[in-house]
Amino acid sequence: MRRVLLACLLLTLLCPAALAAPPVLVGVSIPPQAWLVSAVGGPYVKPLVLLPPGASPATYEPGPRQLASLGGARLYLSIGVPFERSLLPRLAASFPKLKVAPMQAGIKLRRLKGHHRGRDQQHLPGHEPGAPDPHVWLGPGQMMTLAANTARALSALDPAHADEFAANLSRVQARLKGLDARLAHILAPLKGHTVLVYHPAYGYLLDTYGLKQEAVELEGKEPGPRRLAAIVSEAKKEGIRVIFVQPQFSPASARALARAINGVVVSLDPLARDYPANLKAMAEALAKGLE
Repeated sequence: MRRVLLACLLLTLLCPAALAAPPVLVGVSIPPQAWLVSAVGGPYVKPLVLLPPGASPATYEPGPRQLASLGGARLYLSIGVPFERSLLPRLAASFPKLKVAPMQAGIKLRRLKGHHRGRDQQHLPGHEPGAPDPHVWLGPGQMMTLAANTARALSALDPAHADEFAANLSRVQARLKGLDARLAHILAPLKGHTVLVYHPAYGYLLDTYGLKQEAVELEGKEPGPRRLAAIVSEAKKEGIRVIFVQPQFSPASARALARAINGVVVSLDPLARDYPANLKAMAEALAKGLE
């Protein structure tokens, strides 16, 4: 009798764990989205990042294996990066039941700068003059909107845990507000400064705190001799001695430009997964480089 009672007790204790539903697989394009999905979704959600380490969302093209990895996903959260242009139609064709929700909905998008080219000259997809700037996650205010859209999409997918998603969203929003205050304190002395970057990824971040972005690369293209000369002249005029690059791009051109202005190259990674820690590190690197 004791053995029977003990067995029943064990089954009672173990059944809830055994019967618990596995986390919902949610596809995302880049690592910072994964941080946000985990923060809002908690144990009920498992993010799957499509962009492999070291790749750039400006040039990456998912292959059949990456596409197949989304076979078990119930939701894909897009964010507007260039490789989604070809990805989303393929997802719709391959997985017609997969729900796709744009995380960036409701955000006022910046526009990328450009310069005149002849009609026969091509632009990389997503880098045309005046194209929407897809790097929305780098602005803490924009990230709050991404968080709200994430909670809304997860609640629609899994209404049983909507209360948990709402509670997690409140915690995420509070953390982002604190991060915003911290970045404002770090970058306040630099207001009005020009930041020389290789790839124009930091506009939302710099706009938030009153800094200006000047990109070496325009429209996804390497700068020509005339533009390089103009950048060197302007950098010397303004006393710029630092070029910020991201690890997804070759630093060779940036290093050559740094030598021309007697400066240095500093790496900033806009795609690191730990969003709060990364943005704080980026702000500190900007402050140190521009002091």
